[in-house]
Amino acid sequence: MMKSSSRKLNIAIVAGRFPVFSETFVLAHITDLINQGHQVDIYALEKGDQAEHKQFAQYQYSQKVVYLDAYIKANKVYSQYRREIIKLIFTHPLFVLPRLPLFFKFGFYNAAVALIKGKLFLKKRYDVVHCHFGPVANEMLFLMEIFPKTKLVTTFHGQDLSRIFSFEREGFYQKLFAKGDLFLPISRHFQQ
Repeated sequence: MMKSSSRKLNIAIVAGRFPVFSETFVLAHITDLINQGHQVDIYALEKGDQAEHKQFAQYQYSQKVVYLDAYIKANKVYSQYRREIIKLIFTHPLFVLPRLPLFFKFGFYNAAVALIKGKLFLKKRYDVVHCHFGPVANEMLFLMEIFPKTKLVTTFHGQDLSRIFSFEREGFYQKLFAKGDLFLPISRHFQQ
């Protein structure tokens, strides 16, 4: 959790699934930041459990969360990506034009998805994007290409750093460790 300061931050919290009944720490993190006066937006890769926590209802998180994969699937089919990118060029040229090299670096589909997701983040300039779990932070690395001044913070919660996981997927976090700004493991064991 962040220490309370006089400067209030614009923070995006990103989870894999939200809400998840067994991950009350994500809800507690969001609630604590809001109570400190920070502006917090919630993003998740997909919808979580139907069971709702008291905080989920009290803070109306269901109205505040944006599901990124649902956003892409519901609004775009592959043939529409071209139209969406062309529309973005005309509506947000200062956002898209400097990022056109992403299409050569990552290919059309990956760059288009990154820019379309990035459009969600365009409305707010976040000071911090805080991802819960390493694989989620890997999914959000595209933001560092689009918004290089935004700080990427990753909290690792255990299974995403375990020996079994690291042996199975050696190099999985190589780009994340190179581009991320702060890494918060849940124990000293994982810190090493």
